[in-house]
Amino acid sequence: MKDIAERCLELSISLLNYLNKEKTLNQIIVRQLTRSATSIGSNIVEGRSGTRKELIRFYNIALRSGNESKYWIKILIGCNENNYRELNEFYKEIEEITKIIAKSIITLKSNSLVNK
Repeated sequence: MKDIAERCLELSISLLNYLNKEKTLNQIIVRQLTRSATSIGSNIVEGRSGTRKELIRFYNIALRSGNESKYWIKILIGCNENNYRELNEFYKEIEEITKIIAKSIITLKSNSLVNK
């Protein structure tokens, strides 16, 4: 199984490559999606270098960025039905990643309570 940070990196690279070649998409939304989607992995990586409390905080930020990314993708899908298949694949990957992050947050919080 791939590490979540590696999976986020692959998602970011694939998404950026797709968005760079797709010129019919609204560029304002593309910039927002680029920002939020790349933020998922960067917050996971940054959180790993700190304490458990900091890790939870950065995972929460990553989760919010994932949810924001899903929102922007839904807008792009709604405005660009021709791109549905590709964009939906990105949506599904972000959905899976956010589920992993949410479960990790729950586990980290419950482990914090046990260790007190």
